[in-house]
Formats: sequence, structure tokens, C-alpha cells
Amino acid sequence: MQHKVSVIVPVYKTEKYILQCARSVFGQTYSNLEIIFVDDCSPDSSIEVVREVLGCFPQRKEQVKFIRLERNGGVDHARRQGCFASEGEYLMFLDSDDFLEPQAVEKLMAMALETGADMTVCRYQRVFADGRTELSPLRDEVSDRERYLRNMVAMNGISASPNLVNKLFRADLLKKIEVLPAGNIAEDWLICVQAAHKAERIAFLDEPLYNYTMREDSATHASTIEECRRTAREDRANIDLVIGYLESKGLADGFRHEIDARKFIAKGSFSRFCDDPVLHQEWKDVYKEINGRILFNPCLSWYNRKMFILNWFRLTSKYYSMTGAVRRLFRKNENHAL
Repeated sequence: MQHKVSVIVPVYKTEKYILQCARSVFGQTYSNLEIIFVDDCSPDSSIEVVREVLGCFPQRKEQVKFIRLERNGGVDHARRQGCFASEGEYLMFLDSDDFLEPQAVEKLMAMALETGADMTVCRYQRVFADGRTELSPLRDEVSDRERYLRNMVAMNGISASPNLVNKLFRADLLKKIEVLPAGNIAEDWLICVQAAHKAERIAFLDEPLYNYTMREDSATHASTIEECRRTAREDRANIDLVIGYLESKGLADGFRHEIDARKFIAKGSFSRFCDDPVLHQEWKDVYKEINGRILFNPCLSWYNRKMFILNWFRLTSKYYSMTGAVRRLFRKNENHAL
């Protein structure tokens, strides 16, 4: 008898993408699924598209639930409501503008059962509007659980992907989550830190089973200063929650470098506006207590430190203009040589 897997899909304004999402989850090779679409007061026809697609998969009809929320609460709230309604022994999350490979659930479940993992992680690939795909460089290094937790706290994405969507969880593990997100930015990371801390076993499947659609209008792609300020507020709120969680477990002092590295990432919300004197000061003031420690933080790369120095002296634009000019000169000389 297969273990039941609940796949939770928050839905909000994705009618352009959700057909492929629905087809991918209905077409899974794993049979014992519970698929929960949580309509977060979507103003478009996303749910109608899902119902039309479901008509092509009659074997899934009894496995699908639709939940309509009374108010729009954001993706973390929608996921939480889906969890409350779920009955599966294992849980997965799928964003309604993304899609799964056909054997995603089957392969993740096989790995989970083989290793006894509470959390099983796969790789993912980015899908662009022109159809191009790009394999993410993220490869979760799960063999050392303490190091994995440290990488997750620091949001070292190369070694610990801070995303819910490329993971299969035992339902019992998610029931142990103590701190809930304060906003829709970094909500994945907040949950993943706690899951990485509480999981007894974590497994990694080195195969891209999740497809992440690159959208310019994504909530994580803030472009105006007001959007950046909102992003920074939500990001800092969830960082503060993680710090509180680590303090409650007696871990905060031992994770000082990792916490500072994560705060450095939060400063990045304003990096693109550092040429403006007023906003440059605003960038400096975000977690200003770490400014004197960034250059000596072993969790930060040379590139991070270089960008910090360039932003501090408001030289970023000049640096990229100069390096661009040098590259163009080299290309011009190469063409002449040919």
C-alpha cells in the first residue's frame, strides 16, 4: 500500500501558468495522491482552468480538494490552510506557476522510504519565457546535519536551498514547526530552518524534479524603492523570528557568523539604489550593527565582500561601467585580430 502524499498548491492570479502546473501534478506516476488547491481569493480564472484540466484526468477526481479562502492572506497563509486540510503522511508544496517532472513524487517518495528521511530534497531547474531551461547550481549538502543547518541559517543557497517547493516532508515533521512566518518574503526560509533543525534524517536526490518559472512580476523580484522597503520589512521580520527561535534553542551565540551573513543578504534589498545619497544611507542603516563585521565573516564570499565595499563607497555603477567598457575593448581587439 502506497503512503499518501498531499500536494498543496496555493493559487493566486496564475491563469497564464496554471494549466501546465495542473497537468504536471495530475499526471504524476505516483498514484496515492491528495491534491489540494487553495484559492487565495484569486481574481482571475485560475481555478476554472484547473477544473477544466481535471476533466482530462478522471482517475484523479476523487483525490482533488478545492479550498476557497475568505480573504487574501498571502502564500504562507494559503499553504498553512492547505496543511490543515491535508490527510497525507507526506507533504509537498507546488507553486501554481511552476510544474513537476512526471516522476517527481514517485522518486522523492522512493528516496524517503529508502533512507527513512523526514525531509527529502531534490534539485530544480529554472524555466524562462522563451522556453530555455537552466539547471540550478544548488546541491543540498545534507550529510552533515549541523553544517546543513548552518548553511540554511546563512541562506547559503548553494549548499542548502531555502525553498519549500523542492522538498518532500513527513507530515509529522511539519507539525513540529513552532514559529510561523510574518510575511511573504523569506517565509520558505523560516520554515526550512526549523525543519532542518528538527529533522532526524535528511536525504538529497541529485536530480531536477521541480521546474521553477522565471516571472518578472514575481513577489520576490521587487523593482521600485517602495517594493524594496516592503521586501526589507518582511525579510527582517522573518530574520528576527529565526533569531528568536535559535535563542530559544540555545544556538544563537554559536551561529553568530551565519546570522550576520543572513542579515547581509537582507541589506541587498537596497543595493541597486546605492547611487542615491538618501537611499545609500538607508542601505547602511539596515542591520548597521554588522557593517564593521562583514569583511571578516567566514560565511561570506569574496564577491559578497567586494560588493559591500563598492556599495559602501557608492562605486557599484562606475565599477560595472568600467568592467563593461574593458570587456567591449577586448572583444573589439579580438575581432580585429581575426
